[in-house]
Amino acid sequence: MGPVLQALPAAFLGALALLAPVLWIAPAYRPPDLPVPAEIPNPLEATFGDEFRLLGYDLRPSALEPGDTVDLALYLEALRPPTRDWSLFVHLVDDLEIILAQDDRYPRQGLVRATQLRAGERWAEVFRLRVPDTAVAPARLSLRMGFYNLRTWERMPVRSQPRSAAEWRSDHIAFGDLALRPRPGPYPNPVSYRFGDRIELVGYEMAPRRVRPGEAMVLTLYWRALGPTEHDYTVFTHILEPPQTIWGQEDRPPTPPTSQWRAGEVYRETYTLRVKPETPPGFYEVEIGLYRPDTWERLRLENGHDFLLLSRIRVGE
Repeated sequence: MGPVLQALPAAFLGALALLAPVLWIAPAYRPPDLPVPAEIPNPLEATFGDEFRLLGYDLRPSALEPGDTVDLALYLEALRPPTRDWSLFVHLVDDLEIILAQDDRYPRQGLVRATQLRAGERWAEVFRLRVPDTAVAPARLSLRMGFYNLRTWERMPVRSQPRSAAEWRSDHIAFGDLALRPRPGPYPNPVSYRFGDRIELVGYEMAPRRVRPGEAMVLTLYWRALGPTEHDYTVFTHILEPPQTIWGQEDRPPTPPTSQWRAGEVYRETYTLRVKPETPPGFYEVEIGLYRPDTWERLRLENGHDFLLLSRIRVGE
């Protein structure tokens, strides 16, 4: 067999490999066509630039508790072939505009670049957002939605005001009204986080959650002793800018010390965290945990972390 004939099978296989993604793989992974109802619920008709229109949305449930999920369907339309590969963002925020959950993606469940959309194409974009277990309740929640360029972080402007009761901002719209109710339990914001196998956080309070630089926030923690504790632990409480910048803190041992705690008893401890006067405006984590002051060794949670992030706070005017 001559060299040309010997090369034909290799050339054929190479061409086949190039065509396979188009002929077989792409159709198999084509995003599902989620139906857009003939009658759009919660119609908005909000236009982003001259490329997209948010026709309306469906949102469930209207009331929830920490740890629950929010199911959202956005009904969208491409007004013309998009010029850039825009991403969508959806943020679930509380009444202080603190983000509790978010989902950023390409269109059609993240499976299609925006530039692949056709003029007049309509589709349903479905999101499931989980409220953190540590979210402060009661609170009012809402959603923020828009488009942005992943490379430059530039947001697409909103060109037309929604026709229903949605807030219109320059680069996003706000809609939905959800009631976040407290979980049932004997303590405020009931949770269950075990530090080691001897101490459990069963609830907490923090107020105010919006402070100015130089002001203080009061944090109350409810600890349950699960069994006898050999060591006296110190509780650390931080106002944290990730990953490690601390803008306020109070570290001290509980009273009575943890070595004197009795199994089954709940101990209430209050801490005052003053925000440093030079703290920049923004959103900050509240971080807590326990450590041995003689070794600096921290107790670990069941997930392996040696700290717990509670709800965020907002610093600024």
